[in-house]
Amino acid sequence: HSLDIPVGRLSPRGSARGRKASDGRAARTASCELRWRRIDLPVPARRRREFGSASIPLSVVHVRETAPPEDGSAPLDWLLHTTLPVTDREAALEVATMYRRRWRVEEWRRILKSGCQAERLAHARVERLERAIALRAVVAWRLAALTALGRDTPGLAPSVLLSAAECAVIADFATQRGLPPPDSLGKAVRLLAAMGGYLDRSHDTEPGAQILWEGYAYLSGIAQAAERARAIGPDAALARFLSQ
Repeated sequence: HSLDIPVGRLSPRGSARGRKASDGRAARTASCELRWRRIDLPVPARRRREFGSASIPLSVVHVRETAPPEDGSAPLDWLLHTTLPVTDREAALEVATMYRRRWRVEEWRRILKSGCQAERLAHARVERLERAIALRAVVAWRLAALTALGRDTPGLAPSVLLSAAECAVIADFATQRGLPPPDSLGKAVRLLAAMGGYLDRSHDTEPGAQILWEGYAYLSGIAQAAERARAIGPDAALARFLSQ
């Protein structure tokens, strides 16, 4: 069975901090063949006392690009194992589609780990640690959604993922830069990235999650302060102190 898979452009990069260098690749549509088969995976002899001797039923889905890319990059070759039953093309296509989205999950995990610093939490009680991780997981999801939707559906309204206070702060930031307030999520995401240091030059790629979480840390602090000041009111002691 044939299957066409869009492959995104990848910019070349040098090696840094243990990361391998990459020559990059051009965007293309990969023409692939799709195959599947049910197998029985035997339990290793040394683990049969623990898991028993019954074989584990699995489905194997193989996606292979039939012609090598013209730019010399590696062709797609996915060998996917799953416990889901795969008996027809539709089921095999669903497994391949889920695998194509794996980088969204990896991006969320990277934001949670590096941007939200989840691994540096040092609460003494498990309950507090779980709550802290849960809050950071939501923030990481929001940043991952901003990154993805800002690229895939930039025409959405900014209010889809940004609060009224956050939209107001971004609009004020745009005014300071001589730009009109953003009327779409894509423009709001670019301004959010600019808060984190994104230069938005003509040759720059779309802003990634790392620059967005730096901008979001700046945005959330100002938006929370604005909301708190509005809740306190102009007659409160803090407001009078700040006006002196």
